Amino acid sequence: MGRIDDRAGKVREQSQKQDLASELADEIIEKGLIPFIPNVGWLLALILGFIRSRGQNSMTFFEEQILEYCEALEKDLDALKEEVQSDERIQRLIAVGVERIFWGASQAKAQRFAAVIANTVASEKSDRELEDAASYIHALDELSDDDLKVLRHLYKHQAPLVQENHTMDPGSFYKSGGIVAMLRDVGYLRMQMDDFYSRCERLSGYGLAMRLERRPLEILENDRPFRMTLSGKRLVDILRITETRPVDKST
Repeated sequence: MGRIDDRAGKVREQSQKQDLASELADEIIEKGLIPFIPNVGWLLALILGFIRSRGQNSMTFFEEQILEYCEALEKDLDALKEEVQSDERIQRLIAVGVERIFWGASQAKAQRFAAVIANTVASEKSDRELEDAASYIHALDELSDDDLKVLRHLYKHQAPLVQENHTMDPGSFYKSGGIVAMLRDVGYLRMQMDDFYSRCERLSGYGLAMRLERRPLEILENDRPFRMTLSGKRLVDILRITETRPVDKST
């Protein structure tokens, strides 16, 4: 996908010229931290300096990614600007991503946050979708690359079985091979089974996967069956857009 720096630049030029990182940092300090640590000036200065140090490079990247992904999803950028300015729900969603970036999220994670936000603002934006998007950002901030690798592994073997507005019988995951094949292919992930299961449990904690009842006649004695949830499938579908622009995960 081609860069849209010129288009994104025009959108930014229409905005008020201000130091976004400093403004948001001041707001976080004023509204979030001051009530809890009054009269500790040196500590406030230290925290404010840390937040500002996360600042401009990460925020510029985050903004560019949102704009880029929105355009890829055929969202008009002028309409996007109007919606962000008028819809407090969208502002709160973006603030969730901004907060995570200020507190240390890498560029790889910022890219995923941007994909979630772009996908949400390019859709109908119901309250449920916005709440789910905020939950996705929190999950993506805490899940590791290996956790997401396991989620994509579940997706590979089970995506056709997880459908919108469709009752999912646990037995269908056995009958289709979605459990047996998923367990058989764990070796391709190059992780031990205990590690794989622990990551499945982590995904379950975020509602992205769930453990099924074990069927002794269909899987081995020590096997633990997991399946991807609809929420997990939606997240993998959203993150597919990030594959068009890999990011150095060491940043």
